[in-house]
Amino acid sequence: MLAGNVVDLLTVLADEQLGRISQGTPSGDAAMLLQLRTFIGRHLADPELTPEVIARAHRISVRYLHKLFEGEDTTVSRWIQSRRLEACRRDLLHREATNRTVVAVAQRWGFTSAAHFSRVFRDAYGMPPSEWRDTHRP
Repeated sequence: MLAGNVVDLLTVLADEQLGRISQGTPSGDAAMLLQLRTFIGRHLADPELTPEVIARAHRISVRYLHKLFEGEDTTVSRWIQSRRLEACRRDLLHREATNRTVVAVAQRWGFTSAAHFSRVFRDAYGMPPSEWRDTHRP
């Protein structure tokens, strides 16, 4: 999956450098969305990652950023949150993370409030993170 994303990103970057795509076109929007996702992935652990920060880094408006994610049937903030939750869920299963508290895992991925993390984790996976860890640990 990672290799596929890298190939897609390189293709988009090459097309952009060669002037074959531009913002506002379907392929330009797809290219921008791929760049945004890559940026979010690289900065996922930063608790200051917000739509405003992302838009500024890509020299686009926040409105255009939100418009791009509308096609994904989600908001930018929800997409960031779901990626963070996935990263936390994976970390809770790693043997290296067994000595880390659930709060430490949440903070590692940009969650600043333990209560908020626990609530959104429970909503996403049907149980609190500590119970999920205990239930799914090998």
